[in-house]
Amino acid sequence: MTYFAPTRFAFRGDEVYDLLGVGFGPSNISVAIAQREMAPELRCHYIEKSDNFGWHDSMLFDDATMQVSFLKDLASFRNPRSHFTFVNFLHSQTRLADFSNLQTLFPRRVEFHQYLSWCAQYFEDEVAYGSEAVSITQVTHNGAPVFQVTVRDANGERTVLARNVVHSGGLIPTVPFPAPQSDRIFHGYHILNRTEDIPEGSHVAVVGAGQSAAEIVQHLLRQGARVTAVLPRFGYMPADDSPFVNQVFDPEITDTFYAARQETRDRILQLHSTTNYSGVDLDLVKDIYADWYQDRIQGQSRLEFLRMCRVVEAQTTDDSVELRIADEMAGATVSLNTDYLVCATGFTPSSVCDMMSDELRAHVTQTKGGAPLFARDYSLVTDLDSDTAIYAPHMTERQHGLTATLLSRMAVRSGEIVSSVREKTASHHRRFARQEQIHAVG
Repeated sequence: MTYFAPTRFAFRGDEVYDLLGVGFGPSNISVAIAQREMAPELRCHYIEKSDNFGWHDSMLFDDATMQVSFLKDLASFRNPRSHFTFVNFLHSQTRLADFSNLQTLFPRRVEFHQYLSWCAQYFEDEVAYGSEAVSITQVTHNGAPVFQVTVRDANGERTVLARNVVHSGGLIPTVPFPAPQSDRIFHGYHILNRTEDIPEGSHVAVVGAGQSAAEIVQHLLRQGARVTAVLPRFGYMPADDSPFVNQVFDPEITDTFYAARQETRDRILQLHSTTNYSGVDLDLVKDIYADWYQDRIQGQSRLEFLRMCRVVEAQTTDDSVELRIADEMAGATVSLNTDYLVCATGFTPSSVCDMMSDELRAHVTQTKGGAPLFARDYSLVTDLDSDTAIYAPHMTERQHGLTATLLSRMAVRSGEIVSSVREKTASHHRRFARQEQIHAVG
């Protein structure tokens, strides 16, 4: 198959798509790759609210490395011969030999971002950038049920029809304590866009104990800031990337996890959280400790730790931030004044249910706790027509495991979604053909 970078997407208002992707980050790029290789007959369209492809652009520190092997790219685990592997990307950039000399499985995130951008360019004829999907409902078109997605762009609103929707709207930065909107308080997700606004020598509090928090602490120290790290633990906990524990990310584990009782699933997620969100690369932990110790040698205190502490509230004045902090070690609430506050406090997956009309949402089956229930193919369980589906893989962690929001199983998962869409599309066409025959006989 010959690949090329096509022209930009041109919308056709009369099209009913077999697959509509909401968002065009790594997850739906992987879906697009799987569809092109497995089911090129499907008619697909993707909606992306950003003007161009981007992947955590504001956190692409120059020396930050991936925490996952390059083999867990957008294609290799599903099709190692794919055009869209990281290895082929390196080959296309004449860097394959140079990369191999690094003797590592973990490229820098800047380079992996280049790889993702390289993949995205092959689908520009299917992606409407600068377009935001704002609502989903179900309508009847030519006698068959389809989803109608309202899309807003620079020209106003339009609607797109599709029998299947894959929602990968990304993650929403969260702050788990009251804090006002302020130039002095921001989520860590925006750190590189805000660093130039922080004068050298400023006192910055960084809340959080995961990989992003640790990277931000190191970055601010190198920018000349004085940092107070507010940790909900005694210290940074190293990520558990040991071989046996890492098998929790193996493709075949999803079947086992999905078949388990919910109590067992929750227990696994709790036991192995340090393989994912809350663990920090051990080399980075050592680097931060070495920087802290070097300051002690030189009689400086550029980095301080508030251990076993939780921010209760943040307030701003004209020139500072005041934090109220619950100190578990002291058993008291203390105050801290800083110049800036960076909240490296995690994300929540955006919910496709929030986009649904009330009528459509009423068809979604819920768990006893009120959460949407998902089938094994990552689609919402509903009582709608079986030839249509809404897939939302980023929302499925409690049923499908830790890989729901990660690269680790993305290639295989995308193939499963495409297989499901292909089967539903074939079923629709068979049913439509039977109806046509009945009408012809009648």
